[in-house]
Amino acid sequence: QARLQEFHNGDYIFFEGEPAADMHLILSGEVALEVSAGNLGLVAIDHLGANEVIGKSALLPPYRYSLNAKAEAPTQVVIFSAEPIRARCESDVRLGYDIMRRLALVASRRLVATRKCLLEQLS
Repeated sequence: QARLQEFHNGDYIFFEGEPAADMHLILSGEVALEVSAGNLGLVAIDHLGANEVIGKSALLPPYRYSLNAKAEAPTQVVIFSAEPIRARCESDVRLGYDIMRRLALVASRRLVATRKCLLEQLS
């Protein structure tokens, strides 16, 4: 069951390490993805807007969010459970492959963004 939720500037949508049961489609606003960088504190590695999906950790074991998602402006999202998507991926191998391929591309982009951001912080 999908549901609409609004977040104010500065509100956290989810936190790194929390159980990840839901995915979120950003309808409007801006979301910063933050990682904990030791002595540097929280570092924003990416900023996403409308039509982007966050919470992809809900599709992959151990089903825990791997970063923080923070609204950087008034933000509206549709929240939906990842369980039906996981079940469909298991029953439809072609769909599962396509979704995992897309997740790999997103993960690769975020790793590059994280490395770039951390190098900037260190220099």
